[in-house]
Amino acid sequence: MAKIKKPSIGLAVGKSTHTVVALNTDEGTTKMFVANSQAGLKKIINILQEREEKSIVLAGNRRFAVPLAYGLKQLGIKVFYYSLPTEREKRGKVGSIASKLPLVLQNQNLKLRPFFQESPHRTVNPEKLPSFRLAIEYGRKTKELQSIILQLYDHLAILFPEIVPIKKTSIRQGEKNISLPVPEPKSPGLFTIKMRPALQNPNPRVLEKMEEIPPSVKILAASSLAKYVPKTIYNETMHRYQRLLARYEQALEEKTMAIEALRQQVENHVLVKLFNDCDTIYVLLGFLGWRSWPHWREIRSFCGLDVTRTDKRGRAHISRKRPEIRRSLYLLATRTNKGKEITQGLKSKPHSKVKRIEKLLKFLWAEGLKEGITEQN
Repeated sequence: MAKIKKPSIGLAVGKSTHTVVALNTDEGTTKMFVANSQAGLKKIINILQEREEKSIVLAGNRRFAVPLAYGLKQLGIKVFYYSLPTEREKRGKVGSIASKLPLVLQNQNLKLRPFFQESPHRTVNPEKLPSFRLAIEYGRKTKELQSIILQLYDHLAILFPEIVPIKKTSIRQGEKNISLPVPEPKSPGLFTIKMRPALQNPNPRVLEKMEEIPPSVKILAASSLAKYVPKTIYNETMHRYQRLLARYEQALEEKTMAIEALRQQVENHVLVKLFNDCDTIYVLLGFLGWRSWPHWREIRSFCGLDVTRTDKRGRAHISRKRPEIRRSLYLLATRTNKGKEITQGLKSKPHSKVKRIEKLLKFLWAEGLKEGITEQN
């Protein structure tokens, strides 16, 4: 199949006046104004015929371009459309979009879509599919849990400060690594089975007498700073803490239910075993496994990784739609052995985050998403 020649003529759409932008053979550009009328349509056709072009790129307000685009189509012209996100809500002078069109026409990596062609999957709204909704719900509950945990730590700073997880144990000063003084002995992780009594009732006066908690926690409880907090303040904080803890338990249960329901829908997909049944692969399959993706560019665009605009310096920028999918891709790339293996070598390069998730996505696409592969029972 012959490759379609990219248009060398573009049209910056205006309300009453359009601007034709044509690339010249000497690498310069020619700009011409035409009316949004039949006379303007005929002038555009003449320009295309003079340059032996059979296609054109429209950019700007798509609705203003619809009648003209139908006219071009009926006269045998292939019409493409390119969206300029930075201009979508801007009402500037005629030519403000035209100033960007040369970069669009010159950049071979930018994806142009036919003005009238609908995607074969466009009628399906993925946000309404059960698997997609469950993946969104799982992400929402994960964020909610993270927020609640931070609030629990804030309350524990009063109730039992010594068991709040320690983020930093040393700092760098010059060429030396200096250890920081922290509560000793070190407390075990708070959200573990053995720390359950401390999580449910973080009262040092109670915990120092318990036999079933780790010895380190008993030592910390015996000399906790919380014992200096006035009883009224302590009781008020404990009351708020218990309410937060109930919210945490509920959100955790809902998150677990979401991932279990999601697992039941996608567990037969071939990609599940490649990533050892981790939650993140279930989430990604919830987002992407509802259909096959025969074309790489389509799935890349769906995940917000396609180049949609260039800045003033000519640098390409991705669309950034559906950030929840890219977040899951990054987690799979950085927190699983298989993901690290696939994306190795990209850690220190510029724009490594986008490159890593794009490389991982291409692997997922080739290994199972391209054809929607599932295992046979």
